[in-house]
Amino acid sequence: MKRRLLLSVLLIAALLTGCAAKDGSGPAPTSAPTAEPAPTASPGPSATPTPTPEPVSPEVQAMRDKNEQVWREMHNRDWMEGRLVIPSVGIDVALFNWGPDPVGDYSTDKIVEIVRQEVVDREDSALLYYDDRVGNIIADHSNQDFSVLSNVQVGDTAYILSGDRMVTLECGFVSDGVNTGYGITDKDGGWNHPNTDYVLYTCLEDWTHIQIVGFETKNEEFFQMAWIDVGDNNSNSGVVSTMSLPADSGSGSSGAASATPAPTATPSPTPAPTAQPTAEPQAAPAPAVQQPVYVEQYGYDIYANTGEDYGYYPSGDGYLY
Repeated sequence: MKRRLLLSVLLIAALLTGCAAKDGSGPAPTSAPTAEPAPTASPGPSATPTPTPEPVSPEVQAMRDKNEQVWREMHNRDWMEGRLVIPSVGIDVALFNWGPDPVGDYSTDKIVEIVRQEVVDREDSALLYYDDRVGNIIADHSNQDFSVLSNVQVGDTAYILSGDRMVTLECGFVSDGVNTGYGITDKDGGWNHPNTDYVLYTCLEDWTHIQIVGFETKNEEFFQMAWIDVGDNNSNSGVVSTMSLPADSGSGSSGAASATPAPTATPSPTPAPTAQPTAEPQAAPAPAVQQPVYVEQYGYDIYANTGEDYGYYPSGDGYLY
């Protein structure tokens, strides 16, 4: 009887266990834990890209190379300010703002007139001077370096090279004008080009009727240049050397604005130089050795790179005239 009762209890327990497993009421099996994803590394700050230098055209690079040659030439030619180059028409002429004083007893105005005309008359020599109303003026004869000035067109590029400086210009206008003998004007007698930085002119059929070409500055570069050792025989050795700035003024002139003799009295209007054709070309002056000139009100006209930062010492207001 006890055995039968025990078997009945075991049978009922087995049936209850099977039902629990079949209807899912029993405890659910334990699942394996899910692995946490590895943290993603934050990207660091991106490196600043190296700026790409602006491309230089072959023409500009050629002018930079020529600029070094001009620097040497300026130390062999008194009063030379640099060179004007207009590649589109083949103009390449040295610029001067002064020359040797004439022999004789002349007034200040007459000296200016004679010297300026002599500069224009020489071969490979254009006059560069400043006019209060017009600005920077460059004049030469129509049978010399400005024989093709009338071929310049609006938009053409020109360069003024002076060794430690290169000015890039763009032609803004081309027109006829008038040389009054005391200055240049438009053909109507006025001047309507206030934004023009440089004005080139030469004579047409006579000295009063002129061709005028205006240029505006597009770019201006400055360069560190060392003094050129020209040797003792007035020959340019082309050796670049450094030197100390002189304590007092030397002989010669670099051709800066300060080289023009200051009048002792207020001068009357000086006639503009005549740029008519010249029958007999004048021989170029013999080269002369120059030294840096100290100008009290402006500093050194020509400076040397001696390893110390002396900066740029402009002539006058920094423009060539």
